[in-house]
Amino acid sequence: MKQKQNSTKKEKAGIYLETKPVVDTFKNINKYFLPKPLENSHHAYLRYVTSEGQELIIRGGPKNNNQLNALGTGSIHMQSNIPFSDSYDYYNRGTEANKRFSHKLDIDEKNLDQVWNKMLKISDEITNEQFPYDNLPQQQNSNSVIRTILDETNFDGLQQIPHQLLKHLPGYDKNLFSYPRISKEIKEDPNPELMRAWDSIMKGGNDEKDDI
Repeated sequence: MKQKQNSTKKEKAGIYLETKPVVDTFKNINKYFLPKPLENSHHAYLRYVTSEGQELIIRGGPKNNNQLNALGTGSIHMQSNIPFSDSYDYYNRGTEANKRFSHKLDIDEKNLDQVWNKMLKISDEITNEQFPYDNLPQQQNSNSVIRTILDETNFDGLQQIPHQLLKHLPGYDKNLFSYPRISKEIKEDPNPELMRAWDSIMKGGNDEKDDI
């Protein structure tokens, strides 16, 4: 089902897996500064829209979100359960929404708080472990954080992302708690709605958006 995108429309309550280009993630980053493996890469995070319309976020990354730390220094730094508008990933839906992939996880609305609290617990465990942040060559980063949280809360991380996007998510193949691991087989018939949404983003977006 297609609908006109409207930046003022109230979103459905839910937990959304979203990604954005890495060049839009780090402050004042110059895309020519990035090594080739990261030039077209995306950064993933989780956004929770509550039934009251509040937006909260879980995301990981370097402690200082600037280009000097784009390749990684120190431990993975978590921003968890803070207002989305206060996070590094906040964006203006009117101008930037088409540059981002957004997928609402399949969760009954009455269970949203319970699932979000489980995700926050995993986020705290990641903080306590002090995993090194490393974009190259280890690729243990923000995408590894989101893959870990999805896997550890009984979502199959691979099946929440269109296959075309996987190659743009360095580190997403890594569950921080069980790496190295044998990657699960990708289904022969990927979710067509996810694929269509990603194709739209790669074409630059438009005024219409798949409701997924």
